[in-house]
Amino acid sequence: MSHTLLGAGGSVTAGFIPSGAPNLVGWWGARFETAYANDDAVTTAHDQSTSLNNLTGVGSSAPTYSTVTLINGRQTFSYDGTDDFLEATGTSGVSGWSQDPFTVFVVIRPSAVVEEDFFLDATAGDTHALLMLVADGPYFRGHAWQGAGAANVVNGTSAKSSATNYIVAQRYDPSSNNEVWVNGALETAVVASGTTGTGPNTISLGGGSGRGASRLQGFIAEAVFYTTQLSTSDMTRVFNYLNTIYAVY
Repeated sequence: MSHTLLGAGGSVTAGFIPSGAPNLVGWWGARFETAYANDDAVTTAHDQSTSLNNLTGVGSSAPTYSTVTLINGRQTFSYDGTDDFLEATGTSGVSGWSQDPFTVFVVIRPSAVVEEDFFLDATAGDTHALLMLVADGPYFRGHAWQGAGAANVVNGTSAKSSATNYIVAQRYDPSSNNEVWVNGALETAVVASGTTGTGPNTISLGGGSGRGASRLQGFIAEAVFYTTQLSTSDMTRVFNYLNTIYAVY
């Protein structure tokens, strides 16, 4: 089936869309939100999946739209690194997901290479899966842990730069591996270990309500989230879909 997507920067037609892979529970993108000007607050990022897990920004904690810093001509969500995040609580289809397999993709352009969270499931850090950029390296890091423990940590291998576009993904299954993928390629895989408990049923983009010091400074164009460990063929299809839109690599 062909699907035409409209957003800032034009239209894209592709035979595969993210809902063609199993267990899609969240799909958000700045390009889906229309009629906003540069620096307007992002009050809602509407979920394009059938789970309808809309992310909201409140007051000064809301990121803004950028129609200046674009990724392949498409507007982005802009995060100031201080207090900006989008979040959904009581989400559909993700209760307890941090003890279960998951796969998440984020189209991102960091403005700095300090420790920055850009996708997580916890409001206070008690139990969460976490995708972040860290100063060590710097590289992307994927967590799946409980509390202050460091179980299930995977670090990417290649150095990353600010003001550069990336499509980064984390694929996790507690019975096999925790993996970081960047621009369509697997960077690192480690054997999953430890326990991840049950999640708090919250999704955050750009940080979270309990992660003030580690919130993203930069831009996110799109994020796609599954509650399963996607097959490698489906990983490739999602990467190809996003790269067709954003021309990152």
